[in-house]
Amino acid sequence: MAEYSTCIHEAGHGVAASILNVGYAAVSVKERDGHLGRLTPSPSWMNMMVNDPIDGDWTASSFAIVCLAGPSAEALYMNERLDWPASIDWSQYGSEQDFAIAKDLAYALDVRFEALLEDAAGMWLEDRIWLAVQRVADKLIEKTILPYGEVDRIIGLERAWA
Repeated sequence: MAEYSTCIHEAGHGVAASILNVGYAAVSVKERDGHLGRLTPSPSWMNMMVNDPIDGDWTASSFAIVCLAGPSAEALYMNERLDWPASIDWSQYGSEQDFAIAKDLAYALDVRFEALLEDAAGMWLEDRIWLAVQRVADKLIEKTILPYGEVDRIIGLERAWA
């Protein structure tokens, strides 16, 4: 069984992806390939991020925020202050891959990495969004994997095109 902090971390990725409309196949807390959990982006969404000259910047920055949403949710759960994210020792929250992807995207977009981190951490300051993370984490403890759409249902997000 996954630790609750891992469920919070992965729920952070999933809730952020749902809110920012980042396509993903599933979020899970099943250990695989040395990772305690994973948000699996949808291949079509990743293709759009890389190849769409119009929406590429928006999708890339959204994906960077989703990468940082997991560690920032876990840090908040572990009682770290999020009002000044630069002061937190982020190395203890999540995989290096979360940060490496976000840093690479920040560089490619010519955006400050710290600004993306502040955007990710800032989401959890709204009570209803933090409650959504907790609800998804509770369901991850129970089911270990949630397919795309399930997170939307848990948090009460309705898509106009669904």
